[in-house]
Amino acid sequence: MLSQPSAEPRESSSGAKRAGTHRENPLRWVSSPGEQDDEPYNNLQIFHVTKQKRPWCTKCDRPQRTCLCSAMVSLTSRYQVVILQDPIESRHALSTSPLLAKSLQSAQLHIGERFDPASVIGTNWRHQTTLVYPGENSVSAAQIRQQPQRDVLIFLDGTWRKTARLLQLNAWLNNLPRVAIDAQRSHYRIRRSPKPEGLATIEAAVQCLNTLEPDKDFSPILGAFHKMIDYQIAAMGKETFERNHGTKLDE
Repeated sequence: MLSQPSAEPRESSSGAKRAGTHRENPLRWVSSPGEQDDEPYNNLQIFHVTKQKRPWCTKCDRPQRTCLCSAMVSLTSRYQVVILQDPIESRHALSTSPLLAKSLQSAQLHIGERFDPASVIGTNWRHQTTLVYPGENSVSAAQIRQQPQRDVLIFLDGTWRKTARLLQLNAWLNNLPRVAIDAQRSHYRIRRSPKPEGLATIEAAVQCLNTLEPDKDFSPILGAFHKMIDYQIAAMGKETFERNHGTKLDE
């Protein structure tokens, strides 16, 4: 999850573990911008692969029976989106960051606890980068739009506790200007955030990009996110979902 705006409740900040929702990621990868062709997700570089015991879709990185490819998109943005993901979050089967990275051609997903900004972003990172995370002295998206050189957006992906730890371990993040989005109600029905402003990382990114680039619509990125949730609820069963999450499916 991200922490609001970069707070995944995928949640991003819900740390609750539920049976059947965790697995080791079959693919560990980093996405990097490059030449684009007609192949979807062509900006992804796989660097670690393990064998699967069940049929697997190598494009959306999901079991074939819950393949999300029909809902996936590949959009462009003037902003480079960099996702710094906590290792534990990367093992969550319902993480939304992989979907975001596969849906946005300018996205990069980095998994770890300590990151070198020059390696991740470039030597001009101090002047290019904005952290999308709530905090004191946050600026508005309108202010960021007025600084065209700030074309890199960083999102932290993990529970609220884990994203706070990423901030502690990476002091350089605290030197960046922050933008906090006006969080709307999260649709991450299978994970809860302890904070009302908690959004799934993919939701936070879409809302932020829609604000920064009002002439474009990044909402189609959420199609795969909603489909993934529907698959999980169907597998869980209506009664189990309503009992565990305290909400009616028809609400």
